[in-house]
Amino acid sequence: MLGEGVSLHEMGLFGAPDNFGVNIRGEHRKPRITESITLPEEIFQKAARFGKAVIDFSTRYKDLVKDPDFRTRVGITEDLYKQRIEPFLNQKNLMVYFGADAVIDELGQFKFIEINPQPQVLGRYDLTTSEIVGKDNLNVGLSQAIKERIDKILEGDDGVGVVISHPGNAFHSYHELFSQQTGMPIATIQDLQISPEGDLRLRGKKVRLLFKQFSMNILYDPAITDPRILEMIKEGKVLMANGPLSPYLGDKPLFPELPGMMNEVKDLFPNMRVITTGEDVDVNQYKNWWLKGETRGSLEMTMQLSKDNRTGWVGDVVKATLRGDFDAALQILDQKSSQTAERMKLYVSDLRKKGSTKFVIQENIEPAMVHIPDNENVAHGLKTLVRAYFVPDEDPSIPPRVFMELFASEDARVSMAGFSIPIYRNREE
Repeated sequence: MLGEGVSLHEMGLFGAPDNFGVNIRGEHRKPRITESITLPEEIFQKAARFGKAVIDFSTRYKDLVKDPDFRTRVGITEDLYKQRIEPFLNQKNLMVYFGADAVIDELGQFKFIEINPQPQVLGRYDLTTSEIVGKDNLNVGLSQAIKERIDKILEGDDGVGVVISHPGNAFHSYHELFSQQTGMPIATIQDLQISPEGDLRLRGKKVRLLFKQFSMNILYDPAITDPRILEMIKEGKVLMANGPLSPYLGDKPLFPELPGMMNEVKDLFPNMRVITTGEDVDVNQYKNWWLKGETRGSLEMTMQLSKDNRTGWVGDVVKATLRGDFDAALQILDQKSSQTAERMKLYVSDLRKKGSTKFVIQENIEPAMVHIPDNENVAHGLKTLVRAYFVPDEDPSIPPRVFMELFASEDARVSMAGFSIPIYRNREE
């Protein structure tokens, strides 16, 4: 699909700020961008079909989540439903944009593996020149498309939209770039003030919409956020993009439910199933599949069930976690000192606090490879990951605008640790 043995070369960032990048566990990573690659128009059409199905599903979600059986299947507890979902069911859930990850294999099979209802990074095309992305490339302009959508939402309103991000956020430099591209001011949640008239204000201007680049947990912490702001959101006085219910569209246990609820795109999903802690599961039946989980403390775990991860101490931790024996898993981890052990320790500790959870086991699809030479001109084969971004139309019957880029890294399904490959698109759908 990408062309067997395709080789790409790294390009410069051309005017990107020196501090641009992402901070992950104390390490500053600057984006690395290659020359562009062309994907068949068929891929964009499949993505648009998938995006439209997700948008349609999002309008049904409010009714589905009222069903206790549905909540049980997707791992939503009664406390979570009462505190963070039910108060927003009478509001329109504003979907301004969302993302999804997919894999293309060497035979052209194209499958979506995850929905990201609020991507922290909105593509990297604006950091590059037409020398890389291609002159008149239609697969650019994501930030502007989002701004146009927000402008329509706020049309006739005397309030403004504000990008909410904290300098301590790992992706803050990306949020600053988005603010510059859209002309929307950027501020922390603590910068917002409530006027005597009861309006939300930023430096004297009325705020009508928050472009949310933060965890929903922050809204519920009175030490961080004035509780009156949350009440204004619940009452619809302040809009949030994306809306309060959007994060739940990215819940991992929900994803395996979607093929049965989105029949029009069931061909775009891999095989997968949900398991619950305490369930008797033989991981050896799922060799090289992917194990995915997340806690209500917003910690995620994604691990390929390779031989190394099904055996040895890692395998023992995985098996103990799946059967709900978190103490046994932590006893093993306390004796290890690797980065893998530290990440797993945080995850299992949060599980122990929150109780049982659900996991997803997902079929592995071997991604197409690209080759990128290093400084000594030695080519390295890297695995690709497709990142798609969708901007819905005001008219829900119209398919969303689709933007895509590829990532390439040594490890499968890794976005921020490798290269970004711009995709050239030369005609409209």
